[in-house]
Amino acid sequence: MIAKRILLTALGLLLGCSAEFPSFPTDAASDADPAPDADVDAAPDTGPPIADAAPDARVDDATTPPDARPDPDASPCPEETCDGLDNDCDGAIDEGVGRPCWPFADEVRGVGRCMDGVETCRAGEWVGDCTGAIGPVDEICNGVDEDCDGQADEDPRPCYDGPPETLGVGRCAAGEEACRRGVWSGECAAPIVPGEETCDGVDEDCDGHIDEAVEGCDPDPDDDQVLGEEDDCPLVFNPDQLDTDGDGAGDACDDDDDDDGVPDEADCQPRDPTRHPGAVERCDGTDDDCDDAVDEGVVQACYGGPEGTEGVGLCRPGVARCVDAAFGPCEGARGPIDESCDGRDEDCDGAVDEGLSPGWLDADGDGYGDALIPPVCPAGLGMVPVAGDCADQDAAVNPGQPDPLDAAGVDTNCDGLDGEVGRLVFVSPDGDDAAAGTPDAPLLTLPAAIARGTQVVDLQGIIVGSGRYAGDVRLAPGVHLYGGYDRAAGWARQGSSTVHAEGPVPHLVAVHAEDLPVETALVDLVITTADASVPGGSVYGVVARRAPGLRLERVVVAVGAAGAGLPGPQAPRRRGRTGGRGGDCGGDAGGARGQRVRARRRRRPGRLPGARWPGRPTGGLRRPRR
Repeated sequence: MIAKRILLTALGLLLGCSAEFPSFPTDAASDADPAPDADVDAAPDTGPPIADAAPDARVDDATTPPDARPDPDASPCPEETCDGLDNDCDGAIDEGVGRPCWPFADEVRGVGRCMDGVETCRAGEWVGDCTGAIGPVDEICNGVDEDCDGQADEDPRPCYDGPPETLGVGRCAAGEEACRRGVWSGECAAPIVPGEETCDGVDEDCDGHIDEAVEGCDPDPDDDQVLGEEDDCPLVFNPDQLDTDGDGAGDACDDDDDDDGVPDEADCQPRDPTRHPGAVERCDGTDDDCDDAVDEGVVQACYGGPEGTEGVGLCRPGVARCVDAAFGPCEGARGPIDESCDGRDEDCDGAVDEGLSPGWLDADGDGYGDALIPPVCPAGLGMVPVAGDCADQDAAVNPGQPDPLDAAGVDTNCDGLDGEVGRLVFVSPDGDDAAAGTPDAPLLTLPAAIARGTQVVDLQGIIVGSGRYAGDVRLAPGVHLYGGYDRAAGWARQGSSTVHAEGPVPHLVAVHAEDLPVETALVDLVITTADASVPGGSVYGVVARRAPGLRLERVVVAVGAAGAGLPGPQAPRRRGRTGGRGGDCGGDAGGARGQRVRARRRRRPGRLPGARWPGRPTGGLRRPRR
């Protein structure tokens, strides 16, 4: 049975279905038996269903973002920012102002020992130097991930436990010694040490001689005068020892001489790895892909305009086609032309209608003209010289406005997105956790997005793309999750985002909200779980502890059914009754304890199957009275 409930709270919050609150062990004590439970039978929850929480000071109106409310106690001197001004009124300019920076590859940022540096501000400008950043270096055996690939001590070192003088002679070769928890293991894996000589053209005893003292042995069976392991085709006559791909197997006995993945018999150029079926055709006058056509479909981008104008304004590159091993004229390119009064940049200098005194109608009087109406040159009376207003009937919406994340999803700065891009992290089911977390390169998972969000200065929140995400998500203080944004629609808020938990674990939890002293919002999300798949298991949409800052807005919680109860205590003569099937939220508790029974002479508790006794209660079970 599926139960659906919406719960808003600013204090400790528990949403889900269970006979009792779950007992989640800490790392330090996960394997230790807690003290025995009190000698009290668990009673079913007979209270009424939990109603919607009363209004709370932390649950903000859907149309008024917290950042927009005036603070009567705010100081007239705010924190210092990098703008060349004395913001905090202490007589110094831009002192102590810094921002995180990272001069290395994005995929290793924040992994292992790699950490951001700090870029400082000087006279209103960022200096460009990143101080204190720790980047990847070669791995050493010390328990630390120096190369920032997510693994520590993964690089082994060579080892050899044969006679030292035999290493590298004949077939003898070094093995590998692994590093474990910062210490070399002392075990040498897979070394090749001297063995007994056999008639196979190999120096097994590693003395520099091949097949010596092996009676009746012929070290050169193909009679090409190349002996033993020196012969790259020991059974095929090939005195030239030609090995085109250098793989150790001579061309005489290699069915893919150039190692391009295509057998020689199907390769139109068996000794050229750049020419084979499926290869990329090049403008070279040859048949690179072995389809009996030359230079077909080969094009390249071209542009003949002044340097620095390509891709600016209306200037665009064209295409040159390959003909007879050479690229022809540039087709379709567009270079700079004289500027005209049309609101476009024809001369591709980054300015629009410059020198023509353009003017735009400004219906709301905010200083920005309507972006959808062409300008007039020269400007008429009452017109403004700047366009870009995406809502010319609302003076609070224009390119000069701040754009906070809000429940209505309004784009107040006309950049096409809700919020300010540099203060957001984007995540989508078709993203990549190694990506930058931007609108064009979103992350893939919520844990990765939350971790990235903790590194963003003045973070507004996580933009959660439409789709489904795996549960067991752990919130971080001040990192808000705003769902329902459709990436395919330019990140407009018109979809739905679901966090779903499932799996064979005792307690399914979709969202963990723990230790959140500052406001941490969940907005426009659907939080669900599967049915508990473990007997005695419980399901929870949101589990909150020490979370006074948690705020839920337009959040739907729909959890599955709790697991069936485990068998109750057992006596020598009779078993207790099996616990009942889990109910929905506010209904009968699931996983009820089985009936206690009496032994002939004395009573004693049974043992729960698969559990230690005394131990943690499972599926709502408690230890019975003695």
